[in-house]
Amino acid sequence: MAITTKEIGELRRRWKRENYRIDRQDLIDTLLDTATPVELRGTDLAGVALNITAAPELWSAWMRGSHLERVDFRFARLGSTFNDATISACDFTRSTIERATMLGARVIDTLFVETKIRHVLMDRAVFDHCTFAGAHFEGSLRATTTSGGRGVVFRGCDFEGARFTGQQWRQAAFVDCRFRHTVVTQSDFGAATFSQCRFEGGSWDPDSISRARFDGEQPRVRSEAH
Repeated sequence: MAITTKEIGELRRRWKRENYRIDRQDLIDTLLDTATPVELRGTDLAGVALNITAAPELWSAWMRGSHLERVDFRFARLGSTFNDATISACDFTRSTIERATMLGARVIDTLFVETKIRHVLMDRAVFDHCTFAGAHFEGSLRATTTSGGRGVVFRGCDFEGARFTGQQWRQAAFVDCRFRHTVVTQSDFGAATFSQCRFEGGSWDPDSISRARFDGEQPRVRSEAH
């Protein structure tokens, strides 16, 4: 069943209510404990705001080296450091991950459906069998800090309807991934490799992939699409 805008708002507002925060105090203390990597399993964090200016009480929830399994991050707003984290079977559907880092993270069987991934740095991260359907990877090649992922690996991931804008993916590896109606603009896939990937429809900026290597199918570049 589809969730309504009103229900999403309620999920986000609950974290501002004192009674709700009191009920979840043990969880909040865990998120704020910088001395020990966070370990969460089967946890409801839907609608939470971490490390953004709108959530000063949870500003220091960095998530570095965390172990997250079956955590519900739907509709969340996250600016956290997920460096060296292990993320398994989590759900980031329709969340916003902005100005965060995922350096060296290992992400498995996780949903990023319609997720906004803005100015996020993913160098050396590994994503196995994750779904990025309708996700928007957004950055700026002219920014003072890069976004995207040098040396990142995506294996068996689904990018149906995803958009890549202003990202750097140098030396990235895409293995057995599905790109259906994917749109790539103003990005840099220099020396990236695509091995046994599947491409259907979509539109790829030829300059973005001019130095990439393809073992198998190749995407339809924009000049051919029009």
